[in-house]
Amino acid sequence: MTGLSEQESRPENSGQETGPTTQETLVQVEGRISSPLLPPAILRAYGDVISNAPERFMVMLEKENSHRRFVQTLQLVGGIGLGGGLLTTCVLLGGYPGGLLGSVVVAVGGWLFYSRD
Repeated sequence: MTGLSEQESRPENSGQETGPTTQETLVQVEGRISSPLLPPAILRAYGDVISNAPERFMVMLEKENSHRRFVQTLQLVGGIGLGGGLLTTCVLLGGYPGGLLGSVVVAVGGWLFYSRD
């Protein structure tokens, strides 16, 4: 005790003895994961909370990877073809009709650019 007698350290009106106090310690651990795949221990911990979390996480990774490759392919094709990023943007925003419209815009723009005097 810190200079207080046992009588002074108890709550006045409770009439009950206070038990030993516990001290809680909060530990914060920080880390970095540079891979899109989580370490097995973390996946297991998620699986303990939500039974199918590891499978759902893997499906999410596969979808993200597929999407990323699709976008990179469009960027590559759009960068090589006439019009660069415009065609890619039209395909991404409008699907096939957007790509068709983008192709027409690029073709007309190219014709106007090269046919000027």
